Amino acid sequence: YQRRVHGDSIDIMSLHPLVDQAASHASSSNSAVFAEISALEAQFMEKFNANQPTSLKAMYRDDAVVLPPGMGGPAPEVAGKDAIEGFFGAFIGAGAPPLKLTTVNVECEHNTAWEYGSYTHKLGSGNYMVVWKRNPAASANSSAPKWLIFRDMFNA
Repeated sequence: YQRRVHGDSIDIMSLHPLVDQAASHASSSNSAVFAEISALEAQFMEKFNANQPTSLKAMYRDDAVVLPPGMGGPAPEVAGKDAIEGFFGAFIGAGAPPLKLTTVNVECEHNTAWEYGSYTHKLGSGNYMVVWKRNPAASANSSAPKWLIFRDMFNA
């Protein structure tokens, strides 16, 4: 199949190896991000189950928002790290642990990754979606996490 572009003829089929190569690169970079996000989710579970809301707070960006399910009505958003710490402190205090997260999929585009999966804890189960942003401090500080949570949403 040939296509004319700006007067030149291009054999579209000759581009096939380039498309395969780009798809392979995207797949390998997404698998690396999947591993990074899965490791962070393991840390999240560990901190949640150890009743460490302050440590959980550190996994979120300053402008992060948690969107919990509305129990019998719309739930207000939980915006900012201090509010998120208070939310998780109350949630843990209500008897939610142990938390089990199962990551189903992670996709990545530039500095943003989005993840979805399922969760269970003593108070219920459901699905979640998290949007992660690359942490700009990670390049200057090797101990800083590569990714921080930007949006965190779950249902009941």
